[in-house]
Amino acid sequence: SKFGIFLILITQRPYKIDQDALSQCNSQFILRITNPEDQNAISASSEKLSSNLLQDLPGLNRGEAVIVGNLTRAPVMVKIRRRNTREGGSDIDVIGRLHEARDEAQEESEDTGERAREELRQLRGE
Repeated sequence: SKFGIFLILITQRPYKIDQDALSQCNSQFILRITNPEDQNAISASSEKLSSNLLQDLPGLNRGEAVIVGNLTRAPVMVKIRRRNTREGGSDIDVIGRLHEARDEAQEESEDTGERAREELRQLRGE
């Protein structure tokens, strides 16, 4: 990265990504690819991917990937472990969160008002 800025392109259909964009990817993590159009797009975008390795892509098992590009001197086969963290990416209940925020703000406002009234009573000597 020349300026500390990175862009990660992730797709299950590489042929649908613009060929110029795909060819500018410095490194690629390639998982199992069976579609010939996708294989052609990957082949055209990576000089380091041999035809033999390209033919092996449909036979990759779940969790297996080939890394090609600037990250490695030569293509490397890796096994990606299962995740240890819980599944994320769920939708946020925006309406529920807004109601909670409103209720908290209202309680805080009531508490502030009660404290102000108490201080006023103390100042008056009540």
